[in-house]
Amino acid sequence: MTKENVPLDQRLAYTKKGAAQALMVSAPTIARLISEGRLTPVQIGGVERISRDQINRLLNGDSTNPAPRGTLRNPDELL
Repeated sequence: MTKENVPLDQRLAYTKKGAAQALMVSAPTIARLISEGRLTPVQIGGVERISRDQINRLLNGDSTNPAPRGTLRNPDELL
């Protein structure tokens, strides 16, 4: 299965556009949630990604203590 074929609900991390699609909101809403500190992206391969855990935390109403912003050098660190 290529990365393009992985269903949204099975991804470990999302681009901002993918996160917007998964949450069925607009990209500006994702940008606002990031600026408010309710979602915290990480840098993977030069692209900001939002972990599935961050999405789940937001959906469960627990966005007050997001993971620290950072950089992952190895995508396997998401596992």
